[in-house]
Amino acid sequence: MTTVQMEGLLPLPLARTWHLLWLHYDERSITEIHPWITAGRVVRDEGETSFGDLRFPRVRVIDRDLRLRGRNVPVTWTGRVDPPDWFEYRFQSVDGTTTGMFRNTYRGGGGGTVVSTKAEVSAHGIPSLMVRWFVRRLLTRADREDLAYLARIDAQPKGT
Repeated sequence: MTTVQMEGLLPLPLARTWHLLWLHYDERSITEIHPWITAGRVVRDEGETSFGDLRFPRVRVIDRDLRLRGRNVPVTWTGRVDPPDWFEYRFQSVDGTTTGMFRNTYRGGGGGTVVSTKAEVSAHGIPSLMVRWFVRRLLTRADREDLAYLARIDAQPKGT
């Protein structure tokens, strides 16, 4: 298992950050936010929690299809949330060769939301150095896609 830890500042208030995370639980929105997530189907929800006017299942299990490194990778994705403090997801490829966990914690500060990430990923047959590089690259890409999506929806005319 390869561990990656990162911390960064998301230039969004905490409430906007959790709105973005809420959009990640909508299977139509997630494919627009992250085009490498090509499809998804909710398998089950457990419990409920909220942040402001947003309601989240405490646990959501989703079967998703990812397009990574030119390959289709079906995964089972289990997300757990406790807003406004943390969001965690575990994943396992259907063939069992890739498993992992990402846990993000959130706090306001520095003019936005400070996000601390701990990832633990195992990819059969791939050296830890390469896994670490891939995880960092994927997280950086995901952050860019998140902010670009918010800019797109904010630019849409309201009320039309």
